[in-house]
Amino acid sequence: MKRSLTGSLVVCVAAAAFTAGALVLNDDSPGPTTVPVVSDGATVPVGGGYRGPADGGPAAAAAAAAPITLVIQGLAFGPATAGAGGRVVIQNRDGVAHTVTADKGAFDTGIGPKATATLVAPSAPGSYKFTCLIHPQMSGTLVVR
Repeated sequence: MKRSLTGSLVVCVAAAAFTAGALVLNDDSPGPTTVPVVSDGATVPVGGGYRGPADGGPAAAAAAAAPITLVIQGLAFGPATAGAGGRVVIQNRDGVAHTVTADKGAFDTGIGPKATATLVAPSAPGSYKFTCLIHPQMSGTLVVR
């Protein structure tokens, strides 16, 4: 009985994993909705099917642009230019925490001392001014092309 129950459990787990995968990859489902992720300012798809670089989903722009690095050092932001929807790697070289908070809400992330974080650049080209909410004298501009 014990051996039969274990085998049944393995089959059930495998079936559940297959069903979950089929639901995620179902092309008939509506496109994803994006919501901000407070921890790193990125957006992630929720609900609906997967849309990746091959079918023009939100990941297409991110895949097309190489990640850039925004350095924080000496209580100052370095210059940053990113592709639309590209990844921005933030390196905090200071011994204190900071935020990278867009003036108009396009992105917002906190970063600990001597840490690295990542955010996704806005998909619309333009200049996005940002500040550190902890140190309001710190400001910078993310140029999105």
